[in-house]
Amino acid sequence: MKLAIIAPSPVPFVIGGAENLWSGLLAAFNHVDDIQADLIKLPSPERNAAEIIASYEQFSRLDLLHFDQVISTKYPAWMIDHPNHVVYVQHKLRGLYDTYPAQLSTDWQQGCPLPAGLQRLLLLEKPGRDILSELFGGLREWLAANPGHPALSLPGPLLRAIVHQLDRVALAPGKIARYLAISETVRQRADYFPAGVPVGVIHHPTSLATQGPLPGEAIFTASRLDGAKRIDLLIKAYQQAGINTPFHIAGSGPAEAELKAFAAGSPGIRFLGRISEVRLIDEYRRALFVPFVPYQEDYGLITLEAMQSGKPVVTVTDAGGVNELVEHGRTGRVVAPDVASLAAAFADYAANPERARQEGELAMSAVAHIDWDVTARGLLNRPKRRSKVVVANTFPIYPPQSGGQLRMYHLFRQLSRYADVTVVSLCHDRQEVEQRQLGEHFAEVLVPRSPALLEFDAYLECELGVSAGDLSVSQLPELVPDFIHALQVAGKDADVAVASHCYGFTALQQAVRCPLWYDAHNVEYVLKATMYPANSAWLDAIYQIERSCATQAERVFVCSCEDADQLQQLYGVDGSRIDIAANGVDIAGTPYTSQQARFALRRQLGMTRPTLLFMGSLHQPNVDAAVAMLEMAIQLPQWDFLLMGTVCHAPVLQQRPDNLALLGLVSEAEKQQWLACVDIGLNPMLGGSGTNLKILEYAACGVPVVSTRFGARGGILLEGEHLWAGEPAALGNTVADVLALGAEEREQRCRAARQRVEETVDWGVIARSLVAHLPQ
Repeated sequence: MKLAIIAPSPVPFVIGGAENLWSGLLAAFNHVDDIQADLIKLPSPERNAAEIIASYEQFSRLDLLHFDQVISTKYPAWMIDHPNHVVYVQHKLRGLYDTYPAQLSTDWQQGCPLPAGLQRLLLLEKPGRDILSELFGGLREWLAANPGHPALSLPGPLLRAIVHQLDRVALAPGKIARYLAISETVRQRADYFPAGVPVGVIHHPTSLATQGPLPGEAIFTASRLDGAKRIDLLIKAYQQAGINTPFHIAGSGPAEAELKAFAAGSPGIRFLGRISEVRLIDEYRRALFVPFVPYQEDYGLITLEAMQSGKPVVTVTDAGGVNELVEHGRTGRVVAPDVASLAAAFADYAANPERARQEGELAMSAVAHIDWDVTARGLLNRPKRRSKVVVANTFPIYPPQSGGQLRMYHLFRQLSRYADVTVVSLCHDRQEVEQRQLGEHFAEVLVPRSPALLEFDAYLECELGVSAGDLSVSQLPELVPDFIHALQVAGKDADVAVASHCYGFTALQQAVRCPLWYDAHNVEYVLKATMYPANSAWLDAIYQIERSCATQAERVFVCSCEDADQLQQLYGVDGSRIDIAANGVDIAGTPYTSQQARFALRRQLGMTRPTLLFMGSLHQPNVDAAVAMLEMAIQLPQWDFLLMGTVCHAPVLQQRPDNLALLGLVSEAEKQQWLACVDIGLNPMLGGSGTNLKILEYAACGVPVVSTRFGARGGILLEGEHLWAGEPAALGNTVADVLALGAEEREQRCRAARQRVEETVDWGVIARSLVAHLPQ
């Protein structure tokens, strides 16, 4: 089992109780035979709002799927996303929670300078991870334009609202496998955990190698010298007690000079500064007792270290987690948080050292059960046996560039969060079978098309006039025996086999003996009817293979309700076996560019003419759309038109006007650059099946979408709410109407489109329809 502890690294760096917990857990986990554990830390400054928000964002982007379990204990590390995430809370950002100044208002809405869209996100009662990209992106833009704005002071109501909302997203029920706290005090704090979730408590040990007691020679305490630890209260109590026993204080901090000045008249008080672990152990062993009186401490390792050293602890009733370990009159003293009560306890132990010794022995016994092995095992959440899924496909899926590749890569990558997924793909560019890891639980096996299959491909392409490599393998899978063998190997003991498209269905039937699913990218018969010659016998072959696949599959996943209806009408597929798994977008990897930022980038790049983009693969419906775009370019020479993707290879596009540029197949980085600066994402689709992934990508990036009504099918982006739509012949007029709008009007619809994509078709959301049917 592979396990990761995820933690923030403080800036400037210091070692405290949190760091000791993480190092202790790491060592304990790596002592368990079948566990490999790692500690992953990211620098996390929190000197201002911008740093705090940026730290939350960097943890939200971590990809930790190569671990079987992750554990976080502290903000902002719990912003990570993992299917087996155990949170073991030390504390939240206390200055914005339980120690938020009482005199400060919590009303962040009054006079809030944030844009309305960001305010709306902060008001959501049950926010999901789908809001993060827009929230972080919007805050980043606003902070860049308003550096050091007083509305985001620390502490302050607006930053408090932002951090509370981020914590709600991170710790939402369904995103956390188990909730735990380091103490009952932490468990009971307001707003620390979602309402109604069960929260366990595990008291963890200290990493200090404490030793048994020696005769008491001095009173000893150790802590950071700041106001919350109330060292001044101990100094006053010691002075009032009037005892001769020396008082040693270890540690450093911002109140050190003030405390030394306050204690200057008491020769028995000695400040030791920051001391070594060896010295610390010795001071505990030689203490008469250990006073520790912080205000509402999360837990208090000093308490545990003192008790393990065989010393009683003097504390106060409002010390928080300290009181969970100290039993008054048996293992120490729990008194009122005032000078007189503490002075009396000091004097009592000084006058009765034997009583202190006896209570110290009881204290040592009381905490003997707290050790690293018990703590580590209590945090383990061993995953259930992972389901095994094999997928048959007729083309490589990585790197994902075309629509089919993007769907398969992202959909099955998300499924691999819950199952071991192997995609077996046919390819042209290899001589031997090769496996490559696309993720910890996600692999692709590449199988070369055999010479015999290539010959059959060529025959079909000549007869049909279009590429037919998918059809060939559906008809004669025996021409590529390595494909069937690879499916047999990958599908051994598989729980589910998936035909991605219907063309691998015949090979799967020969290779595996498990339930079959059909991932229908399109209704293939309807699609190929627009591409094959009329009355082609091969069109009937498509009908037969798709009918067999759709009717025999245990589950059928389609991209739209329209596709579901067509499968039922064509083949009589039982509607109860059909689920919608729409085409989607990788929201986390898709930055949103506002209209304001888009205009600024265009000015920077010298783009003065309206620029329209269409993306597509060399697929006949896309070629037809590209031809429509070419005709628009001829009619509208005042605009610039860009074509991206393998559709640029279509012969019909080689004769074109100067205002139509062919970008070809570009890298993901270059694609994102174009999507950040074009004026319009155009979708002049006239035919095809399934849904158009391109309009979702446009919307996710903040590109205003103009589409034919056919191209907007699927019901995800709606005309008038998320995009602009028109009839094919009038699409130029629709574009002109959009270009005439002001930035604010465009931005409103683009923001709505981005939100719609985040909420409905992020690949993580879409994959849930598949996950729901995995064997339990």
